[in-house]
Amino acid sequence: VLVVGDFMATGLAEGLDTAFAENNKVRIVVRSNGSSGFVRDDFYNWPEQIKQLIETEKPAAVIVMLGSNDRQQLRVNGEREQPRSEAWTKEYERRTEAFGKAIASAKVPYLWVGMPAFKAPKMTSDMLAFNDIYRSTAESHGGEFVDIWDGFVDEEGAFVT
Repeated sequence: VLVVGDFMATGLAEGLDTAFAENNKVRIVVRSNGSSGFVRDDFYNWPEQIKQLIETEKPAAVIVMLGSNDRQQLRVNGEREQPRSEAWTKEYERRTEAFGKAIASAKVPYLWVGMPAFKAPKMTSDMLAFNDIYRSTAESHGGEFVDIWDGFVDEEGAFVT
């Protein structure tokens, strides 16, 4: 199982490693880049990298957890766009779609694990919006979205530690 994404994916992979430690039929391979995301494709281009990672690792399945670093400006046609603006969202969706298509073209089953809620209300709001994009991308490209949101909020939707 290939686990990819940002620093959140690293923690996810560690948990999976522990969960499957006694099962020699499951091997967890983590290929995360802690500071990466979809915004800074000049730093790390996930749609391109995922193709190479799948080709190299030949996983039975891919698990994605990515996006916690993406609350920053994005260049669109040479202009800096603020997170979640209309132009930002359109370009962000284009990038996640390219990523989803790259996994789908490899014909490998995949799960996209959503972002959790965070203590900061603005960050929580952004992650909720990002999760909608991730769900749509996964579902339109043969993947499954794993919603972990409820594990991080109380009955009123407030963040819990």
